[in-house]
Amino acid sequence: MEAVPSYSHQVLNSIFSKDARTEVMTPKQLEVLISWTSNPENQDAELLEAIGDLARVDENRVLLANSILGNITSKLKTVDSWSQKWVQYSIRVIGNLTFRNDENVALVISSGVVPLIVQAIQTPVKGSDWNLQKFTSGVIANLAVQDEEVKTRLVQDHKAHLPLIALLTPSDQSPDGMTLMMLMRAVRNLMDEEQNATIIVPDLLPLIIKLIKHYWPTAESADEDLELFQTEIFETLETIQNFKNLPSTNTFLTQIVESGLIDFLLQTHFKSNYQFLSDSSQQLRFLQLFADTTQKAAASESTPILERLFQLFFFQSPFVSYFSSLYFPKNSDIPDDLSDSTKKNLVDNFNAILLHCLVIIATLDYSQTQSTVLIQKFPQILSKFNEFLKLPFTETRAVNYMSSSIRNIGISRDTRAVLGQRVTEGLVKQLKTSNANVKFTVINALKNLVQPKSGGGYLSKAAKAEEEAWEGENRVAVLRAGGVDLLISIKDDIVIDLSDVNKPKTEGQVEEKKEEKKEDKRVQYEAGRVLVFVLDEEEVSRKVRNGETEKGRDDALGLIKLLLESEWEILHEEGIRAVSNLLVEWNGELTEVVKEIVKEVVRLIKLGEKRVKEDGVVMLRGMLKGKGGGELKNYLKEVGVEEALMREIEVESEEKEEKEEKK
Repeated sequence: MEAVPSYSHQVLNSIFSKDARTEVMTPKQLEVLISWTSNPENQDAELLEAIGDLARVDENRVLLANSILGNITSKLKTVDSWSQKWVQYSIRVIGNLTFRNDENVALVISSGVVPLIVQAIQTPVKGSDWNLQKFTSGVIANLAVQDEEVKTRLVQDHKAHLPLIALLTPSDQSPDGMTLMMLMRAVRNLMDEEQNATIIVPDLLPLIIKLIKHYWPTAESADEDLELFQTEIFETLETIQNFKNLPSTNTFLTQIVESGLIDFLLQTHFKSNYQFLSDSSQQLRFLQLFADTTQKAAASESTPILERLFQLFFFQSPFVSYFSSLYFPKNSDIPDDLSDSTKKNLVDNFNAILLHCLVIIATLDYSQTQSTVLIQKFPQILSKFNEFLKLPFTETRAVNYMSSSIRNIGISRDTRAVLGQRVTEGLVKQLKTSNANVKFTVINALKNLVQPKSGGGYLSKAAKAEEEAWEGENRVAVLRAGGVDLLISIKDDIVIDLSDVNKPKTEGQVEEKKEEKKEDKRVQYEAGRVLVFVLDEEEVSRKVRNGETEKGRDDALGLIKLLLESEWEILHEEGIRAVSNLLVEWNGELTEVVKEIVKEVVRLIKLGEKRVKEDGVVMLRGMLKGKGGGELKNYLKEVGVEEALMREIEVESEEKEEKEEKK
C-alpha cells in the first residue's frame, strides 16, 4: 500500500495529538497508520513515539498488532544503525504491543525479529542516552512473561540474559534508574523457569549483592527510579528463593551473610536518624525478604551463620541502641518540633523494622546445645529481651516473635536457669495485652520457665536439687512481677476462635462465629497451667492463701476450676494439685467457689482416672481433717458421695493417723 501523500507531517501530528494517544483509535487513524508504516521510507520518530503511546491502550494493541506489527518488524530487518531515533521508537512500539498480550508475543516470535532485539541491546551507548537499552530490555521482559517455551528459547537459543547481566554490572557508565529497572525485570522474567534459573542464578546472585551495595538509595540521594529498581531487585531475590533445588539457592542465606551485605546495610545505610526512619520502605522490604529467607532456610544453614545473625541484629544494629530513644525523645536527637503524626510514623516504622529482626531470631532452629552456647556467647541478649518487652509496643507481632524467641532459647536447662530471672518482668508486662494470640505465646514462654522439666533418674541428686532451686526462683519471680494476679484475671477472657483473632472481619462475620463456635479456652487453660506450676512453690501458694496478692485464693480457684472442667486428664491432675496447694491450710469456710471445686473433684473421682482419683481422695481427706470437716462431710453427702467412698476416705485417714502415731 502506498503512503498517503495528502497527509503532511503537520497534519499527521495533529491527528495523533497528545490527547488522542490515550484513547481507542478511530478507523481513520488506523487507516493512516497502516498506510504510513507500509512505506519503508517513512521513519518519523515522533509519529512512532505516538504509535508507541497508542499501543499502551489495551484495545489498540489488538488493532495495531494485526495491522502494522509486520510492517515495523520488516523495517527493523533492514536497519544498519540501531542508534537512530526512529529505530529506538520502533522497538518501543513492539514492547508496548507485547505487554500482557500472548497473541502479540507469538506474532513477534514468529516474525524472526528476536535475534535483532538481542543484537540491538548490545549497541554501545553514546553519552547518556539509554533509550535503546531500556526499550529492548522492555521487549525481552514482555516476551518472557508467561510462556515457558519462549523463556527457554530466549535464554538457551538467543542468550538474551548475557547482555542484560553485562549492562547491570556496575561500571563507570551506569544506566539511569528506569533502564536498570527494565533490565532487572527482563532478567527476572527470563529466570522464572527452572532450566533458565540453573543457568542464570549462579552469576546473578553475587551480582545482586553488588547492586544493592552500589545503588541502595539513601535519604540524602532519593531517586524514584532507583527505588523502582530496588523493588525489582527484591522481586528477583524472592523469585530465586522459589527454586528449592538449585545449589545456589540452598545456600542463599549463607551467601548473603558471608558477602557482608547485612553488615553494609546495618552500618552504612540503615541510619539511626529520624529522617531516614521516616521513609523506611526499602529497608523494611529487605528485612522482610531476609526474614522470609531465614524461615525457609535456617534449618539447613551452619551454626556460625546463625550466630552471626544474632550478633548483627541485636548487638551491632543501630536499631537496638536507637529503639528506646524513639519512645523517650528526651534521650535522643529527635527534634522537639516534630508533629505527633510524624513521631507516630517514626515509631511505627521502627516497630516494623524490629518485627522483621525478631522474625529472623525467632525462627532460628536452635538445639539444646546451640541455645546454651548462644547464651554463653551473648549473655547480654537476655537483658535486650527484657528491655524490649517492657517498652510500649504498637506492633503486637513483635511481642509474639520475642516471646517465641525466649521459648526457643529456653530449650536448654542451662538457659532456663538464667532466663527466668532476666526476662520474667517483661513477659509478665505483656500479659496485659488484649491480643489473644500474643497472650497465648507469652503464657507459653512463661510456662517454659516455671514448668518442672526434671529428668528424674537421669539427673544426680545435686543436679536435681539445683534445678528445683532455680525453678522455684523463676516461680517467685513471676509472683514479684505481678504475674499471679494477671494470670488469674485471664479467667474472664472471652475468645471465640483463637486462630481468627487477628483477621479482619465484618460485623456480621463476627456474629456468625459466635453462633457457630464455642468459646476457645486455650488461653485460659495455658494460663491455669502456669498458675499450677507457680503455686507449686510454697512461698507463692502461701501468699495467695493468705490474701497477700490482689487476687486471692478463691479467685485463683476460679481459674483452676476451668482445668477441672476440661476434657483432658493431665489438666485434671494439675488442677487437683493446685487445689491441694491452695487449700492445704483450709480455714473450714465453705465458700461458693470452694463448694464448686469440691463438687468437681468428686465428679472426677467418680470418673475413675487412677491418678486423679488418688490425688482427689488425698485432697478431700486433708480438708476433712480441718476445722470445717463436719460441715464438709455433710456437703460431700449432698453432692452424691456414697458411703463406700466416704468410708474409703475416712478409713484411710484413720489408718494414716495410726501409722503416724506408731512412728
